Amino acid sequence: MTKRLLLFFITILAAYHVQSATLQYLVVETNDGNLFSFVLSDAPVITFDKLTMRIESKSKTHSFEISDVKEYSFSENDVTSGLENVRANELRIINDENGNIIIDGLQPNSIVRLYSINGKEQSVTMSSSGDRVYINLDSLPKGIYIVSVNNKSFKVYKK
Repeated sequence: MTKRLLLFFITILAAYHVQSATLQYLVVETNDGNLFSFVLSDAPVITFDKLTMRIESKSKTHSFEISDVKEYSFSENDVTSGLENVRANELRIINDENGNIIIDGLQPNSIVRLYSINGKEQSVTMSSSGDRVYINLDSLPKGIYIVSVNNKSFKVYKK
């Protein structure tokens, strides 16, 4: 009897470990349909006060009125990007809430250029050994910008 009980608990624990290993994002859905995701490896911390839910991680912080939150859950994929499976050698452009554009999936020494809508070059960045580049938009006015990398161009918005 004790061996069966022990085997049952080991099986449950193993199943929980396998399931939790695939979850990578904390996702918050608001009543108006907006989705916000937080990477679990950034160690997001959720705190509540009387009317507010605040999520703070290494890369970003966001507060929600509790009455505006429809649900929060965990996901294997970043549901806010619209890209569930990014293949090797594919670029991914992320316009985060902190005023940065993140270009992910770059080859080493890729040159990333940012242009204003009128064609004026705003910044030039070269990827180093990593596959990710951050471009800070804080000093630029609101508007539409073009990111150019590897003969491809992407339109981004600064709100």
